[in-house]
Amino acid sequence: MSKQTNPEDRNSRRSPAGRSGHDAGVAGDTSHNGAPECRAGSRPDPSRYTQSKKRVISVLRGRGPQTKMNLARLCGLGWATVVKAVQQLSADGVVHVLGTVLDESGDLRSASELYGLRTDGPLALGIDVEYRTTRIVLTNLAGEVLDQKSTLTPRETEREGLFEFFRALIEGFLQQSSSDRTQLAGIGIGIPGIGFPLPSRRASARIARELQADLERVFETSVRIGTNTHSYAVFEKWSSVTFQSGNFIFVSIRTGLGTGIFLDGELYTGMNGLAGEIGHMRLAGNDVPCRCGGHGCVETVVNQHSLLHQYRTHVAPNEDHVGSGGPATDPTVAAQLAELFTRAKRGNPAAGRVVADAGAHLGRALANSIIVLDLTNVLISGHFGPDGDALIPPVRDSIRRYVLPDVEADLRYMPFDPDGHTLGAALQVLKDFFVDIPTVHPQVGAPQ
Repeated sequence: MSKQTNPEDRNSRRSPAGRSGHDAGVAGDTSHNGAPECRAGSRPDPSRYTQSKKRVISVLRGRGPQTKMNLARLCGLGWATVVKAVQQLSADGVVHVLGTVLDESGDLRSASELYGLRTDGPLALGIDVEYRTTRIVLTNLAGEVLDQKSTLTPRETEREGLFEFFRALIEGFLQQSSSDRTQLAGIGIGIPGIGFPLPSRRASARIARELQADLERVFETSVRIGTNTHSYAVFEKWSSVTFQSGNFIFVSIRTGLGTGIFLDGELYTGMNGLAGEIGHMRLAGNDVPCRCGGHGCVETVVNQHSLLHQYRTHVAPNEDHVGSGGPATDPTVAAQLAELFTRAKRGNPAAGRVVADAGAHLGRALANSIIVLDLTNVLISGHFGPDGDALIPPVRDSIRRYVLPDVEADLRYMPFDPDGHTLGAALQVLKDFFVDIPTVHPQVGAPQ
């Protein structure tokens, strides 16, 4: 089975709490004439939150503002439990009253208060480090981008230099955003899985742990450092409805090839943070040097720069290609990558061969993961435009050649959300406020 999730739906799914119209009728005036509720003196601590409170927060993030009656139904909780959770979350400054909604009768006496997540806290910083560019955002539990900034990534490989880079970036950004630091729940940082700041993944992991401790000491808040791909996988888990299951493999094709693995609703990173590095499986007959120090890795033939080079060389050799092989966020590069997949989907033989070769290599690597993990939900993302699902058929065909005959993978393609890596980095912190909600049946007779 293969399916492309409609990219036009992504923004409406990503931050429903920021929309104004929801399940019930008309929202009334803002709560208490715009006066803020009393907020706690310290930032909310998710470690002391019950599962009930986390269910309320998760529903408000995923479904937008709700009445208490709807929260009881969607959370699968009793009325008294929801009332208590909402009261305590309001006191903590996590949720607030947005207004009132009327039932179908329109009787003001039956109006219900509408609750939503506050937009001014808890907050988190998300930092996405690519080899050339670093981007930082300020976001909240609703997934809204409140502020953002981009800068060049340093070539520094020593811990001291990297610490100073992150310290100055974070300090300057916090001053720029004028945010309430008491509402900062933490800082999440996504870095390349292999090759940053050192070719050795283990050495880079050691530096990351030391940086994490140094930054926590300076900013007095939680700091979590992981790979860019793991960040985006977390973004998909909590900001998308691609897979309702908590078990899936996320594949990222950017400068390199990375994978995030979700098992039973949790990101699995392995003993050394190396789980999912399928890009560094070796291909027979391929001796191309890889940035990891090895040769013949899948990543050397399945990455956006390789695809771009093949497009310019084999698909459109006589066209005037403006721009270099820069990041795919560059409009020219992104347009050329998208054109490669559009031509492949429309039957261009040269484009079809390029996409088919990449899909065959990727499918073989994924087949190994599917066999070992018994995970058949696979989401592939890249800067390949709306026709990037042209990659799905060759990946599926390759998987079928290497897995058991009765195993069928559910493959999906989704273009990268432009904010996904940075919001995912922030979600490495904010995810502690969320919890998976079991499938529930509507409750009958719950009061409003």
